[in-house]
Amino acid sequence: MYLKRYLNKQVFVTGFAILFVLLLIFSSQQFVRYLGDVVEGKIDPGLLLGMVGLQLPPLLGFLIPLAVYLGVLVSFGQLYVDNELTVTKSLGVGDRQLLIMLLPLGLVATVVAGWFSLYVTPWASDTQQSLLKEQDQQSELALLTPGKFQVTKGGEAVLYAARGKRKEGLEQLLFVELPTQKSPYWYLVSTDNAQVTDTDSANIVPSLILKSGETYSIPVAGMDWQITQFDRYQMSLSEAVSNPRKIKLRSVSTHQLLTNLSQENWAEFHWRMSVPISVFILLMISVPMSKVQPRQGKFAKMLPGILVYMSYMVLILISKGLIEDGKLHGVIGLWPIHFVFLMFGFWQYRHSHKKISSRDASSKTKSVKGGE
Repeated sequence: MYLKRYLNKQVFVTGFAILFVLLLIFSSQQFVRYLGDVVEGKIDPGLLLGMVGLQLPPLLGFLIPLAVYLGVLVSFGQLYVDNELTVTKSLGVGDRQLLIMLLPLGLVATVVAGWFSLYVTPWASDTQQSLLKEQDQQSELALLTPGKFQVTKGGEAVLYAARGKRKEGLEQLLFVELPTQKSPYWYLVSTDNAQVTDTDSANIVPSLILKSGETYSIPVAGMDWQITQFDRYQMSLSEAVSNPRKIKLRSVSTHQLLTNLSQENWAEFHWRMSVPISVFILLMISVPMSKVQPRQGKFAKMLPGILVYMSYMVLILISKGLIEDGKLHGVIGLWPIHFVFLMFGFWQYRHSHKKISSRDASSKTKSVKGGE
């Protein structure tokens, strides 16, 4: 019982540390990605942290199997280097017994990963799509950030405000509309003071109230400029910032996937199911693969272990694509891939019944001391 708690604790601590580092790396990439969208004016700055936070459930569901897998490889590798598992095996504890001891941790990881993959990830993705859809229904003024150029009117104009806030007022505002075939003029509006109103007289669309400024109408060819000064000028922009977004399968609930089993829905369902299934298969593979010699170091099996994991994931992604294209029936799905790696796991336990004799264990210990 003590050995069981000790091994589960070592794997849990190591796996949690690996999960935290991987989550930090991937979430940082997502943060940079959405930060670029904010700079380009594609999403509201207020949605930045929410969009990054809603990316965490899909990342957790994907990274938990990998964290458990690497946690066993690293922690058991260290125990082999310290001769703890070598002595344990000399007492008759084989790889099968070690796997059985790790089953409680594996069961918890499987349930958590399955919960994230089957339920939390669709909810997070659906919430994310709802936020973006709600933003798309707003005026382009909702994305106006002082100090940033905002592309508007489908890319035909640019809006800029030097200082201020959207609710309190904007200073030194410049609006430039590019010439088109219908209107071969550069149209510029400049003012030192502008207010954003929530409604105008015609539409329930935010508009700009400009005070004490000038408008410039500059022809593309010729010098016939027109300059007009105004005391008050009302200007409205586009009602929506982009076209309606396509609903992603990742945001569809698992129950809805099962009610309409098209090829794409089959592929998405098998992908979600592969997350909890892979936890047990990778745990089974990692126990015998983690065995290292004392002089090899605890990271000796990391490269072959990563190659096995990458092969597993690549085959899953290829099969998922084949299901989506209709080249592989949805009923067959990813089960052959899981079966192959499950058989590979069983194959590694073919010699697990053989015990390490006390003489072999003592000779290994002496060789380590002699090397020191």
